[in-house]
Amino acid sequence: MPATNIKAVVSSGTNLRAKTVAIAPRQSLLDLTDVNPTGLTDGAVLLYDSASQQFLVKNEMDKATTKIIGGNY
Repeated sequence: MPATNIKAVVSSGTNLRAKTVAIAPRQSLLDLTDVNPTGLTDGAVLLYDSASQQFLVKNEMDKATTKIIGGNY
């Protein structure tokens, strides 16, 4: 089915209904170009590394500036 450009004017109070819904194929975090999966193991977390501008898979958080704040209970 070729792509179609649709132009419309919608006024307030108008109910909209989609006639077609397209669902993208399932994707993984590892499909993202800024996620480096090196070191991926059970229990690992993603940490952002500003030097490489990537999210790195880590088993340990070894930066003194990393804080985990769990809220108030």
